[in-house]
Amino acid sequence: MIAASGFDLIMSANQFSTDQFQILIVGFFASFLVALGAIRLFLNYVKKHNFIPFGAYRIILVVLFYFLVVL
Repeated sequence: MIAASGFDLIMSANQFSTDQFQILIVGFFASFLVALGAIRLFLNYVKKHNFIPFGAYRIILVVLFYFLVVL
């Protein structure tokens, strides 16, 4: 993903202004920090809980999808 994004940025670098590159850099770092926070929260949740609620939620979602879309 990084290679594809980097290649796309290199190929279209002449279409970006300096302001757009600054916005891109800020967005990159913001998304990186949010991802780190989400991973940290998820790992803390996994340490304290199990995946039974998640599994039940997914099973209920599949059953609803089956009855609403397939039938």
